[in-house]
Amino acid sequence: MKYLVILLSLALTACATQHRAPAGDIRGVYIDCTNRAAFESYFNRQLSLTDMQRIESDPQERQYYAAIKDRLWTLRSVCH
Repeated sequence: MKYLVILLSLALTACATQHRAPAGDIRGVYIDCTNRAAFESYFNRQLSLTDMQRIESDPQERQYYAAIKDRLWTLRSVCH
């Protein structure tokens, strides 16, 4: 019974984990204007995973934020 509780708690924790793609992967995303709404939703979701408090002090967080903002800007400027 004890092992079952541990396994269940681990399984539930794994389901609640949110994945954040690396900045290099974000920069490599091809912009497809036919799916503009889906791309914009995806980029906004990834932007919400950014720790805004650490942008100034953490280079990785800054690169991630810059990559997301670049893709959003590209999406909005290319796909009218």
